Amino acid sequence: FKPKKNPWQAPPTTAIAIADDAVVAIFADWGTGLYAAPAISNQIAKMSRCDVVLHLGDTYYAGRPNEITDRLLQDWPKQSKALNLALNGNHEMYSGGVGYFDALKAAPFKQSSSCFALQNENWLLLGLDSSYVDSNIDQAQVDWVTLMVNKATAKQKVLLFSHHQIYSQFDKNAGQGLQGALGTLLGTGRIYGW
Repeated sequence: FKPKKNPWQAPPTTAIAIADDAVVAIFADWGTGLYAAPAISNQIAKMSRCDVVLHLGDTYYAGRPNEITDRLLQDWPKQSKALNLALNGNHEMYSGGVGYFDALKAAPFKQSSSCFALQNENWLLLGLDSSYVDSNIDQAQVDWVTLMVNKATAKQKVLLFSHHQIYSQFDKNAGQGLQGALGTLLGTGRIYGW
């Protein structure tokens, strides 16, 4: 079973400005519609301030359009003034990513790509799509990350976000593709954290 992949959407080359004291809610592997998902959504909705709501990917079980609607969008945290972003996860790609990429075009996301760039005076936040190419990124995305880091000021610290981790103490092979793809950039010391 290898469904046709949704066409790739090129990342934006301009970062979205966020407040210097931005409050960001980050959660992942959440799109279940079950168990703690509604509780996590309610906790984020109760925050007195939240500038960015960021899901790091995975809508279960295969990211089909109905699962995206029922398990990602239906329980999405209600923060009226927040920028809403969702990274791609491997589960979204099990069905080719169609449901996920379609959802990005509409509220609450209105996201032009599965990657994003946010910045303020002190930080550059880059969201990577480590699932379109499973547990890795292609050269076009490496070029985009490099471009965005090179455009950052010397004062800005760079944070990377992705669905897949760059390393794991439980799996010595985890993140090898990402390490290889971004090894040169990681060696520059410009990446503050992932």
